[in-house]
Amino acid sequence: MHQTNVIWTSIDRPGVALCVVPVPRGKLTSWDSLYFLFKSAVGDGHATPANIPKTIVFIDQRTLIGEAAAWAMDMLLFMSNEYLTLLSAKERCVYNIIRGFTAHVSESNKKHFYDEFKDPSSGIRIMIATTSLGVGVNIPDVARIVTWMLPITKSLADLWQRIGRGGRGIGRTGIAILMLPY
Repeated sequence: MHQTNVIWTSIDRPGVALCVVPVPRGKLTSWDSLYFLFKSAVGDGHATPANIPKTIVFIDQRTLIGEAAAWAMDMLLFMSNEYLTLLSAKERCVYNIIRGFTAHVSESNKKHFYDEFKDPSSGIRIMIATTSLGVGVNIPDVARIVTWMLPITKSLADLWQRIGRGGRGIGRTGIAILMLPY
């Protein structure tokens, strides 16, 4: 007969600060509330995407991922007015700095995007994703986790799982931003 051992541990995330940002109900179909993600993207009139903290934005509806990613790419291009920029000593298209990640992305692209994002010198600074990037992910240098509205399950466990993607590296901290309608 097998003995089952139950191990109870804390789910406390002392390295992650929590922040709630109210989003006016009339703005739920606009991505303008995410503008803060790009404040550090331009310096001296030139694109400086390496200054964008590595970020995961969780959105539950797969159909909205592409819409939000397109808005973010256009915003970055608008702010910098540069199509190409230097990042990690490589020339990069600003559109490659932001990626969408869902279960419907091809397996080869998922692997490529994940491996690139995991690299400390990654050119991908913002990953806009469904929960497909929320479980089994250990990327130590993710500094910001943004959750657009509560998870569709309304489960605090699912929300806490997402929050736990940030501040994972030794000595690292992160911020979890929950964007809720009011």
